[in-house]
Amino acid sequence: MSILQKNILNASDIHFPEYHKVYSISQLGNFIDYRTTLEEDAKFRLESLMSDLDKHGMIHPILLSHTIAYSVSVGHQRVWYAKSKGYTHIDCYEVPNQFAWDKVFSYTHSNDYWQNSNRKT
Repeated sequence: MSILQKNILNASDIHFPEYHKVYSISQLGNFIDYRTTLEEDAKFRLESLMSDLDKHGMIHPILLSHTIAYSVSVGHQRVWYAKSKGYTHIDCYEVPNQFAWDKVFSYTHSNDYWQNSNRKT
């Protein structure tokens, strides 16, 4: 793959285009390596999310910290998914302040993916 080629994990809902960016996964700090042993509940949630992403794709971009450049605030598992599936880049929300972070978080936050395995496509 040349430097100019990108394999992007795109989000299907860019609700805040003013904050939308695409970053290389290698740029992102605060990355969690999920190859380590997880507790059973955490493993179930990760497997459920990965299955949901396989079926439906990523709905919302990940959310970066507004205080630490390129640091993942919300979306560690989606970054793990992207990295493990060979993506080089991922859709992100990069917000300028806490007010914007709160607005984006409250719109995009959901634990429904692992509870709703029968979601329609």
